[in-house]
Amino acid sequence: MNPGRRIRGKSVILNEVKNPFLTLHDVGEFGAIGKIAGMVGRRRRRVPEFKLLAGIGDDAAVFRLGGGRWAVGGEGAEGGEKSGVGTRYDMLASTDLLVEGVHFDLSYTGLGDLGYKALQSNLSDIAAMGGEPLFYLVSIAAPGDMGEGEFRGIFAGMAEAARESGIILAGGDTSATPGPLFINISITGRVERGRAVMRSGAKPGDGIWVTGTLGDSTAGLEILKTGARGTKEARYLVSRHLRPQARAKAGRLIGKAGIATAMIDVSDGLSSDLLRVLNASGAGAVIYEDRLPLSEELAAYAGRERAVELALSGGEDYELLFTAGRQKIPRHSRENGNPAASRDVQSVRARQSAERMLASLGKKAGVAFTKIGEVLEAGPVYMESAGGRRTALKARGYEHFGRL
Repeated sequence: MNPGRRIRGKSVILNEVKNPFLTLHDVGEFGAIGKIAGMVGRRRRRVPEFKLLAGIGDDAAVFRLGGGRWAVGGEGAEGGEKSGVGTRYDMLASTDLLVEGVHFDLSYTGLGDLGYKALQSNLSDIAAMGGEPLFYLVSIAAPGDMGEGEFRGIFAGMAEAARESGIILAGGDTSATPGPLFINISITGRVERGRAVMRSGAKPGDGIWVTGTLGDSTAGLEILKTGARGTKEARYLVSRHLRPQARAKAGRLIGKAGIATAMIDVSDGLSSDLLRVLNASGAGAVIYEDRLPLSEELAAYAGRERAVELALSGGEDYELLFTAGRQKIPRHSRENGNPAASRDVQSVRARQSAERMLASLGKKAGVAFTKIGEVLEAGPVYMESAGGRRTALKARGYEHFGRL
């Protein structure tokens, strides 16, 4: 049988595919995304005032609107000082979906918690670009026999997250479904013109940093599945899974400071998300096992060795992973005399200046920033033990369509 004829009438015709018998299991989630990106490309825009700056491959798309009728907000929208979105800001857009049985289980997930987490995951995408969220839209497909109060409960959870972040619900769509429950949120934001933090800017010599602690959410999921929630540590870890906090303030401060060279949110596990940044940047790295930030609750629950594994492979922490270079030293503070010695002193001072700035930003954001490694020249990615032994770091996080 001609495989193309079986699905003719759908948008993709398999005659155009080299191997029509490949499945999504064969190519994996990010292999499939890569093929889609190659297929659609960056087509010529029809509106000259519109420019797509970053598309597939970052936490959010970045686009620019020209002045005039495209300026939004600020006095510049009607003339006068040019302070509108079209002149001062680039726009951000992202989307994320949750499917019952894949992303959540209603036997241990409350509907309010579900709505709260759904919006937080989108807020995290905007934070990872250094941006400020503006509004969101929701598409939801629910069974007709769902209670009306249960349905409203999902939106009550979203509304709570929205109030905390100052974001507005702008609309959406609803549909009946025989199941499962399906929620898709699209979110928009803005970032200072030319200041969006991509995944592709990491450079050799940059430090690798992470906010907060890692591995808590996956441990919380384990506890939910077993039902053993009796201890204070267990309750904390469960809350980290059901009610994650997007690092919106931290991402915004990092973006405005202009100190990060690359950034991503940790949604699929540190190992997988770090490799995405390094692959996009054409770089290698070393991370230090004894610097991984682990909560006391996770260490008490899992022990040190397993806690490290959860930090590397666990998803849905929604912390920010970013790289940061050295800060420039003002000309008047540079050493005179030996040029080589002067460069060495400047390098040390520049590194110290960056680390002081990040410590200050962490205090303002109310979350610790921890340096966990260094970006290296293109090559392997290593994890170094406390004893100095290096092993290759492989992606261990979650991937849709991966074979079990």
